[in-house]
Amino acid sequence: MNSRSEQNLRAEELSQGSSVDNLSIQELQINLCLEELNSSDTLTRQHAISQLQNFVDNPKVVAALKARFEIEENPYCKSDLIELVKLTTVSTTALELSKSQTSQALEIIRLWNSVEIALLFDLVKHVKKLSTEDQVKVFCEIFGSAKSPAQIIPALSLSRKVMLHDEVLKRLEKLLHAKSPLMVIRVINLLTRLKPARLATHLPRLLVDKSMQVRLAAIKALHLLSQSEAIRLLNEFLFSKNENNRKSAFSALFLLPFNHTGDVVLRLIEQAELPKNLDQVISFLIYNNPDPQFFRRITISYLLHGKKLARLKNYWSLAARALIIARLVDKDEIELKTQALAEAKKFIQSHTSKDTADEVAKEEAAPSGHQNNELAQLFTVKEFSENEANRLLKICRNVTSPSEILAAIRLISTHRLTSQHFSDWLEALLDHDSTDIVCAAIASLQKINSARLLPHLPVLVFHKESTVGETAIKAFSSDYSDKFADKLKLWLKDNDARIRDVARKGLMEIDFLQARDLIFGYYRSVAKVEQLKFYASILILNPDRLTVYRLNDLAARSSGEKKQYLCQLSDEIKKELGDATNDENTSTLSAIISEASLQEQWAEILCKIKQISYNNQEITLSDLTRSKAFNFVMAGFLIITIVLFLTKFRIDNIFTGKTAPATATQKTYSYDLGEQTLPQADLAKARPWDYTLPELATPSPELNEVMTIEEHRVLRNDLREEIGTDADKVSTDFINLSPEGESLK
Repeated sequence: MNSRSEQNLRAEELSQGSSVDNLSIQELQINLCLEELNSSDTLTRQHAISQLQNFVDNPKVVAALKARFEIEENPYCKSDLIELVKLTTVSTTALELSKSQTSQALEIIRLWNSVEIALLFDLVKHVKKLSTEDQVKVFCEIFGSAKSPAQIIPALSLSRKVMLHDEVLKRLEKLLHAKSPLMVIRVINLLTRLKPARLATHLPRLLVDKSMQVRLAAIKALHLLSQSEAIRLLNEFLFSKNENNRKSAFSALFLLPFNHTGDVVLRLIEQAELPKNLDQVISFLIYNNPDPQFFRRITISYLLHGKKLARLKNYWSLAARALIIARLVDKDEIELKTQALAEAKKFIQSHTSKDTADEVAKEEAAPSGHQNNELAQLFTVKEFSENEANRLLKICRNVTSPSEILAAIRLISTHRLTSQHFSDWLEALLDHDSTDIVCAAIASLQKINSARLLPHLPVLVFHKESTVGETAIKAFSSDYSDKFADKLKLWLKDNDARIRDVARKGLMEIDFLQARDLIFGYYRSVAKVEQLKFYASILILNPDRLTVYRLNDLAARSSGEKKQYLCQLSDEIKKELGDATNDENTSTLSAIISEASLQEQWAEILCKIKQISYNNQEITLSDLTRSKAFNFVMAGFLIITIVLFLTKFRIDNIFTGKTAPATATQKTYSYDLGEQTLPQADLAKARPWDYTLPELATPSPELNEVMTIEEHRVLRNDLREEIGTDADKVSTDFINLSPEGESLK
C-alpha cells in the first residue's frame, strides 16, 4: 500500500451505513479468518489457522483457536492447532536466571530444551545479549535438537545480522521442507525479507506444495522476482472453479500492493456473486488506497456494466470519495464524477460504436398514452384473476395501435401471465415493424417464457435495427450464456463484417473472463493483423495484467506482423494499467538476480515456474504422447497386440489348415448405410486382411440445408484454407456450398 494508505481514513467521511470506518486492516483479516475457522471445508480451516498464527497475541484469536482445538477432528488441522495453542499458552512460573546462566551459550541451549515453551520468548531476550557468533551457535543447536516447530519459532525473532549468517540461512532453507505448513510459511516470509535469492531456487517446489497456504506465501515471494507470474498464479486462485480455493485466496489481496492487484479487484467486483466478507475486504482496499488510475478503470467498468451490477455504483462512489479525502483531487464529489464519466464515455466511444454511457441511468420507458378504456381499467387492477387475464387476451387479439400494444405487453409482464395464448401473441410480435414493440416483446417473453424466445434469438441478434439486435443480444447472453458462447465461437471468426460486429457486441455483454478466453482461442488460429484488431478493443476496455501476460506469451510463440501487433497491444494495455514499459525490469529484481549464485539459474527457475498452473485441465493427447510413461505403455500394448495377433490368427490357421471366409464387398456411403443387410462374418475365424474399408462418397446436397448461414461460411472458409493455391481447380460441388446470394433478414 502507498504512504497514504498506511493511515486509516477518517470514519466520518465514509458513506452512511459503511462499516469500513470502524475496521483496521488487522481486524478485517482477523474477522475473515475467524469466519473461516469453523468452515466445514478442511482446506478453508487450514488456511484460517495458518493466517491466525500472525495474531496469537489477540485474546479473541486465542479464544477461538482453543475452542476450535476442542472440536477439531481433522488430523492435519489438529496438528497445526496444537502448535499454535503451545505458543499461546501462558506459563504459571516466571523465568529466573543468574548472570552466569545467561552469559553462556551452552547453558542457554540446555535451558531451551528443558523449560516450558511459553518461557522461550523470555529466554530469547537473553540470547540476543550474546555475541553474534554465540547467537548463531545457539540457533544451530536449537535447530538440531528441537522436537516441534513451537521450539524453533521463538528463535526466528533473532536480529537480522544473525539471521543473515550463512550457517543460519542453510538451516532456514532446510526448514522449507518441514512437515508443518505453519513453519514453512513463517520461513518463506522471513527469507523474503532477508534473502530472497536463497528462496528463489525453492519457489518452483513451494508453488505446487500440497498446502494452499504455502502456495500463497510462495506467490508473495515470487512477486519480488516476477510480478507477471505472481499475478497470473494469484488470478488462478481467485477465479478458481473450486469455491473453497476462492474463499481461502481472498486474504491474498492483502499480500501484494494494491496498484498491482487493482485490476484483479475490479474483475472480482464484476462477478455475479460476491461473498459478504469479500465485500468488506474490497471496500477497505478501495477506500484506503486512493488511486486515480483505479478510479478511471472503475468508472469505465461502471459505464459498461453498471446497469447489470448495482454494487458497481457503490464501489465507484467509494473510490471517488477516497481521492477527495486524500486530497489527490481539488474537486467536490459531483464535479469529479461528472468529469470522470465524460472522459470515460469518450474513451469507450473511441473503441466501440456501442453507446453504453447512457445505459447506466436509463430506465424502462413507460408506454405512450392511449385511448383504450378497457386497458386503462386493467392498469388499476393489482392482482389479475382468470377473468382479467381473459379480458386482456381478448384485447390483445384486437388492438392495432402501437401505444395499445405496448400497454398490453406491459400488463403481461407486470402480472407474469404465462398462458400459452399470451406467449403466442408475443411471439407473433417479434416480426412487427415497430422497434419499440419488438424490444418490448423480447423483454416480456424473456420474463414469462424464455424458452419460446430462444429459437428467435439467433435471428433477432442480426435484426436490421441495432436497438432490436442489442436487446436480443442481452437476452441471449443473460438467459442462455452457454448457447450464446457457442454461437460466438462461430460468429467471431466469420468473414462477414456484420456478423463479426454482432460477435463483438456479444463479447461485450458476457463475463469478461469468458470473453477473453474466446478471443484468445480465436487469436491463436489467425495470423492477419486486421483480424486481430477487430476484437482488441474489448481487451483494451477491460485491461488487466493477466491479459498482458497471455498476450506476451502468445507473442513469444508467434512471428512477423502478428508478433509485432500482439506486443503493441500488450504495451497499450500496460499503458491503460499505468505500468512501466517493462514491469519485469525492476530494481528489486536486478538486485536479486545480480548475485552470482542466481544469475545462471534464474532463467531455468523462471521456465519451471511458467509451467505451473493451478487450473484443473485435462492432459491433451499431444502432451500424453510426449511423456515417457505413455511411450512405455504404448510399447507394452504393441508387444501384447503382436503376440495376440500371431497366436490368434497365424498360429491358429497353421495348425487347423482352415481359411476364414472373406466377406463380400459392398459400396457404403458415409451418409447412408443403405437398406440391405450386410453379410455377417464368423468373428471367431475372420482375419483382419479379409475386410475392406467402405468407399466414401460425396455427401448429399440435402445435408447442407440444415446448416445455418454462419456454419456454411465457416465450412466454406475452412475448405478454402485446405485448398489454398489450388482454389481455381475446385469442383462444382464446392461452389455449391457457397451461401452467396443468401442474406440475413
